Amino acid sequence: SPMRKVLMALVPPMLERAREEIAARCLALTEQSVARADALLSGEIVRLEALARVNPAVSADEIAALHREREQLLLALPGARPRLDALRLVTSADFLTLRR
Repeated sequence: SPMRKVLMALVPPMLERAREEIAARCLALTEQSVARADALLSGEIVRLEALARVNPAVSADEIAALHREREQLLLALPGARPRLDALRLVTSADFLTLRR
């Protein structure tokens, strides 16, 4: 059908552009997420270590577990990748007449 031909010509370049855009955004979001996770968990580690000095109920295992969680999170976050789950195309009734 004419609509199918037009869509087959338009959609692949649109998808490629969307992938390029989201890749750039994903990189920025990943960098922000790593920094936030590092700051949050490092702060929690410092707080727990200070608390452990005055409260024997805070165990070394708790602190070690938090260190492991931080390390694993900082290793995992840079591997985050965007995923296109859905695509919605909206056209008007006169879509085919808009071609140049």
